[in-house]
Amino acid sequence: MRRSWPCRPAIGALLVAAAVLLGSVAFLAGYVSDGQDQVLVRNSLVYEVAESIEAFRAPPAAGAVPDEGGSELPSALLADLATLRDDQAFATALALVRYLDTPGPPVGGRIASGSLQALATIRAGAGGYCADYTQVFLMLANVVGVPAREWGFSFRGYGGDGHAVVEIYDAALAKWIFLDVFNGFYVTGADGRPLSFLELRRGLLDGSTTVAAVVTVTDVSPFTSPERILHYLRRGISRAYLWDGASAAAAERQPVLRWLGERSRALSQLGAIALRLHPRMRIVPAPGERAALLELRLVGAAARALPLAGGFVLVAVAVALWRRRRRSG
Repeated sequence: MRRSWPCRPAIGALLVAAAVLLGSVAFLAGYVSDGQDQVLVRNSLVYEVAESIEAFRAPPAAGAVPDEGGSELPSALLADLATLRDDQAFATALALVRYLDTPGPPVGGRIASGSLQALATIRAGAGGYCADYTQVFLMLANVVGVPAREWGFSFRGYGGDGHAVVEIYDAALAKWIFLDVFNGFYVTGADGRPLSFLELRRGLLDGSTTVAAVVTVTDVSPFTSPERILHYLRRGISRAYLWDGASAAAAERQPVLRWLGERSRALSQLGAIALRLHPRMRIVPAPGERAALLELRLVGAAARALPLAGGFVLVAVAVALWRRRRRSG
């Protein structure tokens, strides 16, 4: 009896860990079979809630445009980019949007590859969805010296059913400017100046900013009217978030992540999260989104508990087997 007493706390801890493991598996089972819900699981591991939106309005710090490995790009691409540069950042950004445009509406279809391969696929008119376009745009914008960042929003919770857009900073206009690279448009206010993402968001959610016009940049809009564009944005823009941190191109230069990316985009993202190289998802909450945030917190808690509890159970079982073998030997 005395010999078994010290083992009771360990057995209790093992039972708790096993219960946590089974509970996490059961909870996450409903999220791993669907690609959009898998995105929600990933987001739950990298998100944070912004305390204030003021930081999102600040201009980029001096030297904030990172080196995206422009010297490693093909010479033909560098020559193309040289012809697209303009003294004004906004004009350069519009030229980049047109550079990624192909005849007719965008084809769509996820590419999920490195930035250069995604660029080649988009330019060939062979596919690419919104996140592919923003990924490539950010690489090109940074090479030509235009500060740019990616925003996203979700139509359902904070999962993969949503849309990705960009903002560029124009020093002459002294503001961030919203651009939908995939659909090829931006939005202006009552004064004719292009709106930032947050200005557009306020205009769509509470009307405090005037949304005056939708300006199409590419040859054909996939929407039949400006009203349909605004309706599309309004569906999810309350669940908005900014991707903040290392870019996809920077992560691709890491040997381990490059090796993982050649085998699986999901593995590459998990590797980036483990190495703390994945961008942070900075959520800008809006009233009425508490349920979506609660879901994100619960999924994140389960996703973090799963490997911890599983590791504890495996170690405990391994130690028990080792002790049993030692006794029998």
